Amino acid sequence: DANQPMLILVDLDGLKLINDKYGHARGDELLRAFARALQEFKIDHVTSFRLGGDEFAIFARKHHEAILRDKLQAIERSLGAQGFAESGVSFGVAFASESSAAAEMFNAADRRMYETKTLKRTGRHPVVPLS
Repeated sequence: DANQPMLILVDLDGLKLINDKYGHARGDELLRAFARALQEFKIDHVTSFRLGGDEFAIFARKHHEAILRDKLQAIERSLGAQGFAESGVSFGVAFASESSAAAEMFNAADRRMYETKTLKRTGRHPVVPLS
């Protein structure tokens, strides 16, 4: 079902490194740059939130998956171009059809986000197929 709810959990890679290396003001600049980029998602029925720290959530419909993946990858490149070379964007996607409760959907997206983060840390780039 292309209209089923989708959750994307996003983690900014490298925030701690930037805070430690350049100070918290620079880390805050990274958070603001990312939040501004998320606000530019002018797509109907797509909503994003900061969960806390360097974690964000995006609620959308499954039919938005490809465009949101592309936009998150574009944001990652943009952050590098803005001087945040140590940063990155890791995300995990989950769908309502996979879960019987919201907590299960959250946990699936969270697990997938951390799997992506781990692959990136080991130098392997995740290949995440569309559902």
